Amino acid sequence: MQLFNWNDKLKTGMAEIDRQHQELIKRINAFIKACMEEPRNFAAMASTFDFLNAYVVEHFALEERLMLEHKYPRIDLHVQDHREMRYWVDKTSQSISRHEFPEKLVMEVNYRLVEWLQLHIRNRDRNMSKFFQEIAGKNKISSLLALIRGDQ
Repeated sequence: MQLFNWNDKLKTGMAEIDRQHQELIKRINAFIKACMEEPRNFAAMASTFDFLNAYVVEHFALEERLMLEHKYPRIDLHVQDHREMRYWVDKTSQSISRHEFPEKLVMEVNYRLVEWLQLHIRNRDRNMSKFFQEIAGKNKISSLLALIRGDQ
């Protein structure tokens, strides 16, 4: 399994969103490390995954609120991605709590938590952030400007 490294290609240009992504990556790496322990530390895995589950809900809620509030034109695709990830996280959380974690699931977790999230941030989140930056600059929307600068 590979650890998830933050890099400039993942920066959205919105400081608060980037801060949340960095925290998510930190927790994903903690989960991956717990998966690599022998024997597997299911308590650490479950605890970390519970945090991820709650954090994903919180993070996605912020993005979705902003997209609705500012009439983001690609909201449907973005929200669909979020729905699919929330469903997967919930299903996986149940497997972990039952200590059902076959090697196939380990690989899927690595893909979902690392590959999927990198693609989502690079594509969906960066496009969304670009839209927010443009409208915030044009319309001087203080709440968006605060998220962009990280004043929240």
